[in-house]
Amino acid sequence: MLVYSSPDRFFENCLEQCALRDSWQRKAPTLSEAKVAESLYRTLVRALNDLRSGADTVYARGKPSGEIDDSDAWERKWQAWASARATAFYSRAALVLLGEKGYLAYFLEILRTSDNLAFLGASNDLLQHSSGYYLSGAEEDLTRSQLADFWQQRGL
Repeated sequence: MLVYSSPDRFFENCLEQCALRDSWQRKAPTLSEAKVAESLYRTLVRALNDLRSGADTVYARGKPSGEIDDSDAWERKWQAWASARATAFYSRAALVLLGEKGYLAYFLEILRTSDNLAFLGASNDLLQHSSGYYLSGAEEDLTRSQLADFWQQRGL
């Protein structure tokens, strides 16, 4: 069962999660608009790669340790880490939906190791939408590692 019913809905959510779209202010470009308009496509890919790179840097620092005495400083560092994790995930997802290659290993690793239900569901949805192959029947009951193996065998 899909969390995101269509690639367009998923793409819209990715842009919102990456702060490239305000849900209350302006209409975001649809996935099909972004793929057709070359200048929009290039701008989005550049912005998403910049966001991914910055998010990876913050995320790589790791979760804040308990050694921080100031609770406000710890909370800021925790929020930065959590935001970076989400931005790293959703920027890559948007890039995959735009047709960019090279991110399969990242999403397979999420399926194998993450305990975050939102990321697990979104990873599986992304792989279905980007491949055009939608799971049904017994495939929907696969475990996380079985799903990762299934998608790896499909060689997206």
